[in-house]
Amino acid sequence: MKILIDEDGRLHIERAGVYRQQTCPYTFNGFWMGCGDWCPHFGEPTTFPFRADDRDPDAGLRQYVTLTLCHETGFRVAEENFTDERGHDNDQT
Repeated sequence: MKILIDEDGRLHIERAGVYRQQTCPYTFNGFWMGCGDWCPHFGEPTTFPFRADDRDPDAGLRQYVTLTLCHETGFRVAEENFTDERGHDNDQT
């Protein structure tokens, strides 16, 4: 899975090789609202190291990105599968 936040702050998830804009399942007042950084529940991406196999002390650390969304949902993907086009640095470390 790949995640993209476009230059306008809209959330896109790659499915079947195509990025698809995500809509909010909790807002419908005659129209669908997209999921994006204008929502107070949309967290800032956080980068952190993660060891894929805790049983193997020689396994290297990989950088992952966590994106928290509303209702205690969110995503964790490898850093190379995350793109933020909003024009600022996301390195939170």
